Amino acid sequence: MSVPEDWWKDFFSGLVVEMWRAVPSSEDNRAEAAWIEKQLQVSPPAKVLDVPCGDGRLSLELAGRGYQMTGVDLSADFLAAAQNSAKARGLSARFEQREMRDLPWGEEFDGAFTFGNSFGYLDDEGDRDFLVAISRALKPGARYVMDTKCAETVFPNIIATKQHYEFGGITTDMQDHYDPLRARMDTEYTFSRGEKRETKWARERIYTFREVRKMLESAGFEDVKGFGSMELEPLEIGSKRLFIVATRRM
Repeated sequence: MSVPEDWWKDFFSGLVVEMWRAVPSSEDNRAEAAWIEKQLQVSPPAKVLDVPCGDGRLSLELAGRGYQMTGVDLSADFLAAAQNSAKARGLSARFEQREMRDLPWGEEFDGAFTFGNSFGYLDDEGDRDFLVAISRALKPGARYVMDTKCAETVFPNIIATKQHYEFGGITTDMQDHYDPLRARMDTEYTFSRGEKRETKWARERIYTFREVRKMLESAGFEDVKGFGSMELEPLEIGSKRLFIVATRRM
């Protein structure tokens, strides 16, 4: 199967969105929002950018704490869910449908974050352009935090056999295919609920932390630190996730 370079344009719709929305709990949202708030070193009513924001779970958690939130995502399904949740909870947040590199703001935000393993969807140039756009949108001295995967977290935990999960009544089967020449992971997903079945492919670039750090530095960030957990444990071979904290250069 040849995975389109722009697979992300059509991937996040239908059962995919329903499944992804069922994964994090309210407790997860509160814990991650608290960590983001602490690492960004901001306080209400600071202006914070969430990109890509998905269904707005973290934007709305932070909006409830008094922050002026802007969430950006390309998925119409995710954005509809975000807007419906905001209305149901009586919260104010701005949600815009944009590709993640299309950030038109200049030095507007007091902080920004990318959570939910949403980095590495583009090619190398596209990922660099995204980080430049984030840097440009931040005020000098503002912080940016990222939750993603990297070579150090992926390879020790990679599973060669098909994986099977169930969230929100949706069954997910996935199979990873790693391309060592391009350092890319192609993943085949099959989502099903009852008689409804959707098969989709995703592609992610697997960077080392060193590569991501250099990209951030070239995009205008400094003091780039990587951790293996939200408890700020050192990043090690076999860590489950990579958490990055960086500061926009003055």
